[in-house]
Amino acid sequence: MYSRPTVTNVTMTAANTEYSHTVQANTKKLLIKERSGGSSVKLCYTSGASGTTYITIPAGSSKYLEATWLRGIVLYFQCPDAGNVLEIEEWLA
Repeated sequence: MYSRPTVTNVTMTAANTEYSHTVQANTKKLLIKERSGGSSVKLCYTSGASGTTYITIPAGSSKYLEATWLRGIVLYFQCPDAGNVLEIEEWLA
């Protein structure tokens, strides 16, 4: 069974700048979304590539991941607008 979720908020203070988040070691499920719902987010799994090789989380949408491979990976992301907040919800085993 899962324990309580952990919520992390990352403020992307500068537009089109890469930020990162290391997923906790026991994570089984993950939800990612931009707080305001008004901006898209570029999501990548390789440092330095979030502006060129990424998947887009469209404005108002979220990204849900569930798998054992999540343990300890690093998420890289950026937003075209400054000051937006990325919400990350991690469910731990």
